[in-house]
Amino acid sequence: MSTHAVPVEKYHGTGNDFLVVDADAHTVGDRAAFARAHCDRESGVTAEVAAGNGGVPASATGRPGADGVLFLSIQEAFNPTRVVMTLVQPDGSTASMCGNGARVVARWAHDRTGR
Repeated sequence: MSTHAVPVEKYHGTGNDFLVVDADAHTVGDRAAFARAHCDRESGVTAEVAAGNGGVPASATGRPGADGVLFLSIQEAFNPTRVVMTLVQPDGSTASMCGNGARVVARWAHDRTGR
């Protein structure tokens, strides 16, 4: 799986680092396989690769891989604006909630909407 197929951003949230995919702009067919490939601590995406791939390494760590992939979608039709978060763990499973991931979601949404 190519790291150049889907632009990712790498964020750090209080001890965890996450890859972020704008789910509105990019479709990932097999999110579990994507997470397994890109979160690997030996060969996964680094902040430098994310930056070179169109992503912004906002507060990112330099180590390869990540603690998960956040697939995010902004829904501005709602007031206040909603952000839909799907967290896929490095093993390909999904998590129902992650506090540190939510911190990243808030920063990512603010970076895009100014709110």
